[in-house]
Amino acid sequence: GCRFQEDDDETPGYGPVRTEPQLILSRDVRSFLGLDELMRPMHYSRPRLRSVDQFLVHDPDTGLAWQTKGPEYTLDWLQAFAYVAHLNRQRWHGCADWRLPTTDELMSILRPPGIDRDFCLDPAFSRDIHWLWSSDWCSGKQAWMVDIIECFAGRLDKDGSASVCAVSSSVAVSK
Repeated sequence: GCRFQEDDDETPGYGPVRTEPQLILSRDVRSFLGLDELMRPMHYSRPRLRSVDQFLVHDPDTGLAWQTKGPEYTLDWLQAFAYVAHLNRQRWHGCADWRLPTTDELMSILRPPGIDRDFCLDPAFSRDIHWLWSSDWCSGKQAWMVDIIECFAGRLDKDGSASVCAVSSSVAVSK
């Protein structure tokens, strides 16, 4: 499975991360996101995700609430934005600020890959996820996604198919 370096539980996570989507060119992505030659994070945080309920986890370091799984099916990039708009119209979990996460935010919840290439997200997330869309893009035809099984950032055609886990910064979380 995914393995952590031995840290004490007080090791802080990422803290606030970029929330605004942006164009990240392929030639710049490694330095921009701090990725190695395999497009994996050079440094991992130890996410301290807390279950809110079966549908949400909260990251106290970034203040974000994450869906543990979005729709039952994968979506293309534009459909992913439409899905998030639907969550906001429905005020899912009482919030209207759901959005696709940035690539930085996705990287903040990854755990290092293990020898067996196990799932690199907290066990609260659905095991049906393989690729997760980000709100960042690299061209008119491609956007950034994160592969949750192999733990790397990559480009995917916007008409390709990936999963969605929306984020919100206003979900009420009891301490």
